[in-house]
Order: sequence, then C-alpha cells, then structure tokens
Amino acid sequence: MSAILGKGGPGVELRGEETIAAPLEQVWRALNDPQLMARCIPGVKSLEPLGEDEFMGLVEVSIGPIKGTFQGRLRICQREPPRRLRLQMQGQGRAGGLQGEGVIELEGDGDITKVSYTGDVHLTGLLASLGARVLHGASQILARQFFANLARELETQP
Repeated sequence: MSAILGKGGPGVELRGEETIAAPLEQVWRALNDPQLMARCIPGVKSLEPLGEDEFMGLVEVSIGPIKGTFQGRLRICQREPPRRLRLQMQGQGRAGGLQGEGVIELEGDGDITKVSYTGDVHLTGLLASLGARVLHGASQILARQFFANLARELETQP
C-alpha cells in the first residue's frame, strides 16, 4: 500500500506474498465477494455494504495487551480485473483508530495464484503506543490467518 496518509500516529508497513492453490479467476471472485471476505478476515463480526465498493464493518481484534472492537469502513478504490485491487480503510474503537491504504495483486499460473500485498496503516490512541515492532508482527499474523482462511474457503468451492 502506498503511504497516502500524512496524518495520524505511527505507521506500520505491511508487505507479503502468499500462494493459493486455486486459479486466478477463482481467487479474484473470492476477493470481490463481501460475504466470503467476512468469513476470512480474522475477528469480523459484521460486514455490510454501504453502496457500491464501500462497506461498514465491526471487527474484534487482540493485539498484544490490547483487545477491542473496532467499527470501520472499507472502500475498494480501484479494480483492475483480475489482477489488482486498491483499498482504503479507516476504523475507530476505544483502544484507538487506524487509517490505511493497500494494494492486492494477483498473478496466476494454472491452478496456482500468487497474491502479493502491500500497505501502510497509521494508528492513534493505545494502538499507536504498542510500537511498530509489535504491530508489524501482529499484522503479519493476521494476514497469514486471512490467507489461510481464504485458501480453506476456496477448497470447499466446486
């Protein structure tokens, strides 16, 4: 994700790659299915459409000593089917807030899809006080959980 946010607290840069045993088109459809995404994103309690490409969600998160519920918005800013999504998010909870932007890119090779992601998230409140090292580690764990959940969901599809 590119750093578009000049405001907010400390930033956490996310970057990674995952390989999913599913064809490119199937992974693309899954990433654009809000109900499926709600089942894959760790801690999601609800994900409701606000309009085209914009969603309101409620997420329970535990990062280090901080546990909380966050309400936020997710917006798909740009789609380049079936290869690229650009997302923006913002959320607020008792433990602080976050704002961020990210990019998900797909590269298919038969029945295998490589998913690359990058992003920047800026934090406020207690979340910001945890420090970049703790937040980066927690973010990587959540990303791995998301992709493991996505792979499981795709395995059950015909």
